[in-house]
Amino acid sequence: MQLENDGEMEDLHEVDTLVLVASHLEPIYRELEPPYLEICAVLSSGLVHGYQHYVESDSGLVAHPESLSENIILLGARQFFENKKQVGITHYRRIFSLNPNEPKDQNYTQDLKNRYSCAGKEAKFLCSYVDKIVVPKPMDLKSSVYEHFIVCHAPLERALDVACLAFDKCVEGTFGIIDSKSDLKNTQFLYPWNMWIGSPDFYNEWVALLFPVLKALDDISDSLPTKGFQYRWSGFISERLFTVYIDHCRSANRWDFVERPVIFFEDSAVAERDSAVAERDSAVAERDSAVAERDSAVAERDNVLLGLERVLKSKSWATTRFLRTGDKFLRRLFRSVKK
Repeated sequence: MQLENDGEMEDLHEVDTLVLVASHLEPIYRELEPPYLEICAVLSSGLVHGYQHYVESDSGLVAHPESLSENIILLGARQFFENKKQVGITHYRRIFSLNPNEPKDQNYTQDLKNRYSCAGKEAKFLCSYVDKIVVPKPMDLKSSVYEHFIVCHAPLERALDVACLAFDKCVEGTFGIIDSKSDLKNTQFLYPWNMWIGSPDFYNEWVALLFPVLKALDDISDSLPTKGFQYRWSGFISERLFTVYIDHCRSANRWDFVERPVIFFEDSAVAERDSAVAERDSAVAERDSAVAERDSAVAERDNVLLGLERVLKSKSWATTRFLRTGDKFLRRLFRSVKK
């Protein structure tokens, strides 16, 4: 593969491409084939140095840097991306479908054992995308992006509003005056997962726009969740802003985007275990339902017997007459209750 650069042609080699595989809490892999490199947010000193570059150049973002999850990796990737011609970031549970023989029109699931198994082939296939920005196929929503965010992340509504205002200010030099909150309210698709592959220039532009937003959120970090699912607020918000960014880039003919399906990985052994657990839970639920029905029948019988007992104790004329003329079985029943 050759690239045109200032009128000259140069070869693109596998070593020129690097796609970081983000893992958040602990390393998942020990070795990956090029162009993939696993990077763990909490363990990599390289991330710290790259991240520190932005902190020192524009002080801030000091209250809860650990909550930035994949964005810490994105900021810290600066050191790893030096001298590369093609860079990107993906996720340890998701990868772009880049093989031309794989499905192009939908996302799909692949077994864990095949994860990154064709990495070497993909490195070569990436060459055809070197002048493009690879992004996930957008996720269609039934409501607007803004409404969808509020439903999924209600505690983060104020954070999203703050982020939109900061982002609008950041992109004035690139797109002019925009209203990203209004854009989110009028868009019904989302570019999810903070995944992309592109040029270093694209990386530098996106990080330069994103960092001031993260700093603005850091200023209100004391009011943001500090644990649980919503603690990943920076990733959720950056997905929405990335959607706005791509939309405006396309309107301005800025960058050439190509949408690719995403492969989701699952471990078949884990899936089998989960299936067995589900079957067991279903059997337990059926048993509990049968027990509940039995208990209900017993309770109903007891209520009937209690009512009969009250009738017998009343020694009414109707009771006496029935015992003389009624069914033998019921007479025995009445007598057993009376005893």
